[in-house]
Amino acid sequence: MKHQIRIFRVDYNSKNEFGGLPHLPELSSFDQITDIDQVIQISLGHFNDLAEAERWRGAFPKTYKARLLTGYERKGNGDIDFNRPYWEVFFSFNTFLSNEITGEKNESAIARRLKVIKKIKAINS
Repeated sequence: MKHQIRIFRVDYNSKNEFGGLPHLPELSSFDQITDIDQVIQISLGHFNDLAEAERWRGAFPKTYKARLLTGYERKGNGDIDFNRPYWEVFFSFNTFLSNEITGEKNESAIARRLKVIKKIKAINS
């Protein structure tokens, strides 16, 4: 079964008024990525069953650092329905180290991000 992909990005060439990196619009396909360095998180899911979400998380090696995010569906009036949870499997990538002086890149996070994308493409088709 194919699951929804959500790709979260930041504009690493800019800073917001608080000194942080501004977020860019969310993407829903790897084909939409124009600059891989912008990708800071990939989410796979909307699993209504925790066991299924755990199976998907288990499909990735531990070194990929897959984690589970729990969310809750919305009621018709927009309120949160705490009786209807859902889960997403997500991966975070800290590709730029906090050392702003040298601007060093976190090479292990960059390599992990490429492996995660390749594995998601292989199992989510």
